[in-house]
Amino acid sequence: MSISNEVFIFGTGKYGTALYAFLNEKKIQIKGFIQTNIGEINNYFGIPIYDLKTFTSVKRRNSIVLLAIADEKVRKYVRTVLTIEKAVLMDNIVDCAAFIETNCMGNKRGKYCILCGNYVDDFLEHGEDAPCFVNHVMVGAGKRKNAKCPLCTGIDRNRWCYYVISHFTDMLSTECKVLHFAPERGIIDLIQTNARCSYVSADIDKNKAMLAIDATDIPFRNEEFDYIIANHVLEHIADDNRALKEFKRVLKVGGVAIVSFPICLDRITYEDKTVITPEERLQKFGHRGHVRIYGTDYKKRLEAAGFEVEIKSSEEELTKKIMEEFGFWEKDVILLLRKKQ
Repeated sequence: MSISNEVFIFGTGKYGTALYAFLNEKKIQIKGFIQTNIGEINNYFGIPIYDLKTFTSVKRRNSIVLLAIADEKVRKYVRTVLTIEKAVLMDNIVDCAAFIETNCMGNKRGKYCILCGNYVDDFLEHGEDAPCFVNHVMVGAGKRKNAKCPLCTGIDRNRWCYYVISHFTDMLSTECKVLHFAPERGIIDLIQTNARCSYVSADIDKNKAMLAIDATDIPFRNEEFDYIIANHVLEHIADDNRALKEFKRVLKVGGVAIVSFPICLDRITYEDKTVITPEERLQKFGHRGHVRIYGTDYKKRLEAAGFEVEIKSSEEELTKKIMEEFGFWEKDVILLLRKKQ
């Protein structure tokens, strides 16, 4: 098989993801993914997704289609459709199920970091072992295993944010404008694969981003951005409601703020404005820079700011095996805050 030909993967599930990771490590470029049908999201890891009917409407005689799906009946069906429609040469349709199971899954290949595109033997432990985390049921905070990539130092919450952007937004495939607070390296690289994206990074520290911006006073006009990314930012901001109002102001109608923060699952949001020193904050909030711990009322707080809230949980979207192999934190949450009409 010549890798100079255009390569397509049929399947975006567990098998397709595993094969993509394997080929990406080998620096083999994937032209696109194929599915029988596609929904609103038309890209996967920033790569276009084609529905089968659209794909077969164009003759791609020299293209290679890799069948990456567990169900043998589906593989036979896709092979038949591609052959009848003469979309690609019969010899260029490759059943990869057995190869994937042998070479791309399980501990035989270690763990895969989607932030840097490398396999590692294992992810490292990461996080604070603060009393407020130990004594409560937490998501998005606390010491945990299988968290930090030893190569790029990217952590689990950033990998989950990367995954959600890739799978549940069209940020990577359409013309858009993005404001990214506290920018993470792997996510920056992902967004910049879209040449039609106008990207602005921001941080309270001028040395950590393109612009020094206070999230409670964003120096842009109304309805400027299609997306805002604030991954573990709001828990650092004393007036988070004002920051949310600013997010809403600068987002276009229908725009989305991609947000996450530590969440305590056995209490409501806890704040105490008398806690001001780094040492006190570490004890009360689990981090020297945090000013609260969000609790079970977090969704109501976000809705009160005028957003429609969609919750993306790793536990609901992925199998335990995939979470283990790709270093996602079980129960991790990313919130998609959509600006209402």
